[in-house]
Amino acid sequence: MKKKMHTLFIATAMVCTTAYAESVTTFNVDEDKTTLLLPKLEVFYRGSSMGTFKAEMELISDNPTYDFRVTSSSPLSMTLSNEEIVRRFLGELLSEGNLEVAEEILSPEVVIHTLDSFTPDFGNGIEAMKQVVNFYREAFSDFQMTIDALIVTGDKAIVRFTLSGKHTGDLPNFPATGATISADGMETYSIVNGKIVAFWHVLDTFGVRTILTTASPPESDEPPRCISHHGKVCP
Repeated sequence: MKKKMHTLFIATAMVCTTAYAESVTTFNVDEDKTTLLLPKLEVFYRGSSMGTFKAEMELISDNPTYDFRVTSSSPLSMTLSNEEIVRRFLGELLSEGNLEVAEEILSPEVVIHTLDSFTPDFGNGIEAMKQVVNFYREAFSDFQMTIDALIVTGDKAIVRFTLSGKHTGDLPNFPATGATISADGMETYSIVNGKIVAFWHVLDTFGVRTILTTASPPESDEPPRCISHHGKVCP
């Protein structure tokens, strides 16, 4: 049986949103008060779901339209914005290494495009993405992906980032040097229904290779150096 849906228009701080409610119950607390109980209220903004809530609303006017104010609400589920999804990807998944986040923000069939000669091709899917995370975090201790710029438009997002860390793990053709690196990169994301379905990763591999080639290996008497992607010693 198809459930009857009730459409509500909500104005908050001059922003108008649309919400759809199921199984609306009306009850009178006393003779002067009418309250709506909304066991499931899904709120949309500009066509995107912002989350599902349980709410109560009190009737404050019925002329010329029925106007209510929210007296209580609690989230049943929240939908992250595309910006928040990207920030979780770079922060919690990559920088912190929390692999459980992958299932929350990635599509099971996420397509991974690594457009540089440094990052290995592990294929597609969540497990492949976890391998990418482990690759960087095992090669670089104190690994961080710092967002320098983030632009989101519709279902697309683009990030300019700085990758940093200490090279304490072996890489193909580059045994651990102990050097601290800093390199630029860019990533582009395609996001559908709160999940990253594809992303494109580009890293300044020339800069990274310059750093690793120039850096002294740990067994050298010379202490490890921090070298930027421009080939200059960090301050």
